[in-house]
Amino acid sequence: MQGTIQSLKMKWLDPLFMLVAVLAGGLLGLVVSQVPSPVLALGAVAALGVASATIASGDIGLIALVVVTYTLFSDVMIVYHNLPSTTQPFIALLAVSIMARWVWSGEQPRGWQRPLALIVLYGLAGFAALFVAKNAEYAQTEMLNYFKDSIIVVLVAILLQRGVTLRRTMWALIGSGIFLGTLSVYQQLTHTFTDNYGGFAQAAVQNIISGGTDDYRIAGPIGDPNFYAQILVVLVPLALDRFWNEKNIYLRLLAAWGLIVISLSIIFSYSRGGATGLFVVLGIMLVRRPPKPAVLLSLLAAIILVFQFLPPNYLERLQTIPEALPGLGGDVRNEVSFRGRASEAMVAWQMFLDHPILGVGPRNYQVYYQDYSRNLGLDPRREERSAHDLFLEIAAQTGVVGLLIFCFMVAVMFRGMERARQIFLAIDLPDYAAIAVAYSTGVIGYFVGALFLHAAYPRYLWLLIGIGLALLHVAQTERQALLERADPEQVG
Repeated sequence: MQGTIQSLKMKWLDPLFMLVAVLAGGLLGLVVSQVPSPVLALGAVAALGVASATIASGDIGLIALVVVTYTLFSDVMIVYHNLPSTTQPFIALLAVSIMARWVWSGEQPRGWQRPLALIVLYGLAGFAALFVAKNAEYAQTEMLNYFKDSIIVVLVAILLQRGVTLRRTMWALIGSGIFLGTLSVYQQLTHTFTDNYGGFAQAAVQNIISGGTDDYRIAGPIGDPNFYAQILVVLVPLALDRFWNEKNIYLRLLAAWGLIVISLSIIFSYSRGGATGLFVVLGIMLVRRPPKPAVLLSLLAAIILVFQFLPPNYLERLQTIPEALPGLGGDVRNEVSFRGRASEAMVAWQMFLDHPILGVGPRNYQVYYQDYSRNLGLDPRREERSAHDLFLEIAAQTGVVGLLIFCFMVAVMFRGMERARQIFLAIDLPDYAAIAVAYSTGVIGYFVGALFLHAAYPRYLWLLIGIGLALLHVAQTERQALLERADPEQVG
């Protein structure tokens, strides 16, 4: 019976591909003929090429998802080029391609059950909080966005199956950082801040030192320097790991380039949270994966090179960090931005205490903020604000239920990444073990930044969680493949 089904598949496969080719060719001609700009026509051709490659290869689809997400490609195209959203159609295409390969090639989706269970469980906490939300429209919109963004976790889990795909995914992340970082560094060194380079290198004059010192702060495609620094910090240990461990000299040089431009971009953002995250991930990497002396000297040389490009007032800005830490003698009232953030954090904590079980509802922190802020008297702004702390935001909006589920999901992810590292070492795949260390360190860097920032761009978070949750399945798949090669009769 199975042979008959396979025969029917092969019989109809060629005519099906021919039909798809004819339709794609006709669609391509129609699109090119209707698009007035040659650049847009070229973009349409490229999009169709990526779509075709995605259907043919899950690896290409995953790499495209990583790049599109990390460069904020869809948002940039919408805002700066008046093009429709590409993320949602692309995610739909990924889902269809997964189903198509399952039907025609027998590639059954694997490794998705646990990630799906976790995001559904966390979604249920948000759904329960809908019933206590003061502004139901805000809450419903937030939950709809959650389910649209968190589906990335499941797609990544299905597409990320083997070690070679994991390595390619890491390079897709590094490549995204090289693209963004190179633009940002060029923008800073040439002082072309008014040119946003197609929307991928935004910058604006913002406060640097309290008391009147202002300067341009680069913000990449996001438009906010602090969030931009946060997502770049994740990439630093990945680039550092590839610089240490790649065997190909050209890839090592590429990783070095990425490490330099990504680190400089974090510095040029003037983000204190970004600087803190940078120091943390570099320290963890040096402790967890001590490099060889020659490599360490190269790293020190790179750090010295980076310091040559420190912008004016950067070190002075970093010296204000203790002012946000009362335990170190600081006083948040001395700095405008610290006053605002202290107010936002204290309000989030008070909301949690007043609504400890389910919180105030998704995206309803903004609704309540002014009521609480006026009583504190720290923040003179009269506008909707966010918590500027991911964990406090979750606690305020979904209560202890949502906070515990989210922390459980993060704990499962980190435990899985550590187990993946151990499995890779046990089956003599030290390169993949090094990737697991670097990636988990990068995610730690993201959460360091999350202590100062809320989830304004959750798609990054769900992409990172999706990859993190998939790591254990990748390691288990590689172990099973090794056993089957050693014993073809091995049944997993």
